This record gives sequence, C-alpha cells and structure tokens, in this order.
Amino acid sequence: MVIYKKIKIAGFIAFLVLLSSFSAAFAEDNKPYYLAQGVASMETVEGFTLNEHVKVFVFSDTKVFSSSEKELPQGDLKGHKWVYVEGPIDSYGNVEAKSIYLLPNYIKVDERSEYPFMKTP
Repeated sequence: MVIYKKIKIAGFIAFLVLLSSFSAAFAEDNKPYYLAQGVASMETVEGFTLNEHVKVFVFSDTKVFSSSEKELPQGDLKGHKWVYVEGPIDSYGNVEAKSIYLLPNYIKVDERSEYPFMKTP
C-alpha cells in the first residue's frame, strides 16, 4: 500500500513538472502585449520613449498609421507628439512596436469609438 502511494505521488510530481515545462514554452510565445496612447519623447536611433518611462523600439517591420488608419512611412513618426502603440513587451519591460498610430491629440475614453484601432488594455 505504501509503495502504491509513493508511485502515485511520484507520478503526480512528474505530471506537474511536465505541465510546467509546457506552460513555460507557451508563455514564451505569448508575451504580454502593450496597448497604450501617450506622448512620444526622447527619440533615439532605436525608437522613442513613451510617457517618459516606456522604451518603444521601432523595427523595420513596424507599421506606422495615421489616425484614419492609412499606412504611412516610418519617417512620419519623427517629431510626432501623440501616438498609440501596440506590441509585445520584452523581458526588460520595453515595447517591441508592431503598430504605431499617429494621433491628433489625447483621445478620451468617450472618443475612442471614433478610432476603431484603439483597444482597451
């Protein structure tokens, strides 16, 4: 009877270890996603700082759009103040921008229906 309990416990522990390895791999592929609007400042070669504390990296495959969802060249991002950023968060808390929307100003909650790309985080 004691041997049966030990085998059962060892099997349960092996199952938990196997399950945790699957969940770790799953979490690696599905990074947390960043969705926010704010003020772009401190432009660098790699990107810019959003809201004075979030580093946003802009890559060659990052898409830039107008507030009417028209695709724009990345050069239009330079010097623009209000933006909405979408992208995964890396292990350091920086955002790897997938899409950036150039906004005319801060978009209030009740105005977001005019901007269908804006998702509530």
